[in-house]
Amino acid sequence: LLADHTTGRICVLSGGYPLALPVSYHWTNVGGVGRRILMRTRLGNTIASATGPASFELDHIDEIAGKAWSVIARGTLQEVHEMIEVPELRRWLMDGRGHLMELHVSSVSGRRFVSHMPGDDSAVVEWQLAG
Repeated sequence: LLADHTTGRICVLSGGYPLALPVSYHWTNVGGVGRRILMRTRLGNTIASATGPASFELDHIDEIAGKAWSVIARGTLQEVHEMIEVPELRRWLMDGRGHLMELHVSSVSGRRFVSHMPGDDSAVVEWQLAG
């Protein structure tokens, strides 16, 4: 699911509180490099200043079909200093967001919820991933 989408939320600590910020991203799972989420930001902003433990969230809710899923990746957020090839990321904001950050992913968890009864707000967990 992480490889099939391009917009999610990076979750960092800011002023002692958790903060989730929307970002465009690229998921990579390359042998020898490991799993990582690449994103561009502006030098000096909240994301660029929040190196260290972080998480990334991605979810989808289809209320009509009664289905939803959620993925959380946890790891370490750091600046990218080496030259690497990164696909062009969709930029919602264009104000100098050329600073590359990466979340080195140490674990991924996720769940998919399905409602089996039309009009019923309750759901069951169809699958759950931890790794």
